[in-house]
Amino acid sequence: GYALGGGCGIALACTVRVMSTDARIGLPEVKLGVLPGGGGTQRLPRIVGLGWALHIALTAEFLDAETAFRIGLVTKLAKPEELMEACTEIATKLAEKPPLAVRAIEQAMRASFDVNSHRGLEMERQLMATLLSTEDHHEGIRAFLEKRKANFKGK
Repeated sequence: GYALGGGCGIALACTVRVMSTDARIGLPEVKLGVLPGGGGTQRLPRIVGLGWALHIALTAEFLDAETAFRIGLVTKLAKPEELMEACTEIATKLAEKPPLAVRAIEQAMRASFDVNSHRGLEMERQLMATLLSTEDHHEGIRAFLEKRKANFKGK
């Protein structure tokens, strides 16, 4: 299907984006005399770079799946009949990870756009210090040494 305007904006707010090979995505708002709201002007350049973001928003072109993948707008493509399976596979992988570490990774990476590298490294150090004292970290180490799957609890 199509993810246009607000639909594209919702996708831009997602951590991971999977797209069907027969889908199209775009920001047609300029044809209505407005800009892509809902964070579109802020998120898109961070994801695909300023050049592609301007191209997408100013031309109002709908991108095919291959182009969206090539420019980094989506991280995975799947055939329409395999889309739900591909999404479930990624969701399962993420759900198996320690939630505190996942949250810290997202927080540090998202902040990298808003702070200088010195502040970013300080934030990373603080997050790492916090994570090293969690039950999940200790469980991860034990599971690795015991050659078993970790059972993370978000603690």
